[in-house]
Amino acid sequence: MIDNDNDNIIIIENIIDYKFKFSTRDLIIYFNQEEKEKEKEENEKQYYFIVDSNASRDFGYWIFENFIFISILTNLNKSNPNIKILSKITNYDIKNLLKFFNINNEIVNKIDNPNNICYLPKIYSMYYIHRLDNDIYYNYYLINYINYIKSNIDNTVNKYDYVFINMNNNNDEIITKIRINTSKNNAIFIDNNNENIKYNLSIINNAKIIILLYDPSFFYNCIFLENKLILIIEDYIYRPNGIGTHLGSNPFLNYLFKTIYTKNKILIIKLADLCKSFI
Repeated sequence: MIDNDNDNIIIIENIIDYKFKFSTRDLIIYFNQEEKEKEKEENEKQYYFIVDSNASRDFGYWIFENFIFISILTNLNKSNPNIKILSKITNYDIKNLLKFFNINNEIVNKIDNPNNICYLPKIYSMYYIHRLDNDIYYNYYLINYINYIKSNIDNTVNKYDYVFINMNNNNDEIITKIRINTSKNNAIFIDNNNENIKYNLSIINNAKIIILLYDPSFFYNCIFLENKLILIIEDYIYRPNGIGTHLGSNPFLNYLFKTIYTKNKILIIKLADLCKSFI
């Protein structure tokens, strides 16, 4: 049980920039330089909440390295609604994700006021060995994150037997044939994008069977599921970023995988074998 969010957040004043020491929680801080002192004195204090990963720039992994701690910002907003979200992640737009979590703070990519207070959750990295089984801090916020999704999905969306995730951009002939022949099986293909978070997660939650490739979207799309059959398409499980390689060498991802499979049935299937069920 976490009694106070403030006990689990780093608070730093008057910084002009930062970066993470790769694969650790350590933050390298750049404080005000002399030429910034006058600007600092002239500006009203600004507050920032740093939402960044110290290693990954992939949406799925980034979620579980940092974003699961977003409820800390929700609580900070109750006493100070003028906090800016600070993130150097620019390869995807997080506005819709924040909207799903009922967060409307302004988002900036750099510190624009040296007179500041910065809040930073004690984040994690998939490149660092974290033993999460007995980690009260991490599991508290992971459970909060999962429960929030479960409480805010739309159960009135259509129910499909099959949901295929992130295959619309795959030009493989076999995938094309699956798409043609799945209409009779009550199936839907959804893009693994961030444009409609609530709709996508609701469709996934209402499906009987979820079919997806093994990549970071697996963790993002499945972490909240219960009593589902999840089919992971993986032809070479020990490829460099394959599921066998990850789970065999990465305690962080192994723990997240365990969180999913203890509540669902997961099967790893080759694409050709999957196709036999639909063609």
